[in-house]
Amino acid sequence: MELVWRDSKSQYTVGESGWLGKFKVFSIHYNSTRSKSNTDDIWQVACLLPGIKDDLGCFKTIEEAKDIAQRVMDIWIEGTGLSSPQPILSTEQPNEQKGSEATNE
Repeated sequence: MELVWRDSKSQYTVGESGWLGKFKVFSIHYNSTRSKSNTDDIWQVACLLPGIKDDLGCFKTIEEAKDIAQRVMDIWIEGTGLSSPQPILSTEQPNEQKGSEATNE
């Protein structure tokens, strides 16, 4: 499942929010508490998924931060078993054959 990213701007922060359907599950924002001389790891990732720690760390680019958020969400979805099941295409068992197909052997 892919996250949908939307701009998140308020009076004091700039960044993006990651949405899974109607639910905001990640927030990436510029970490303004870093000193001006430290230009590394300026994008901070916050996670809102239950069972995952809130602060996932800081990253150099917003793309790196989005990649980490997507990987964390994929692992969380897999661990919870919330992924959608495969659709059922047929009620027949694979070894069952119908009428004339079974007699042609």
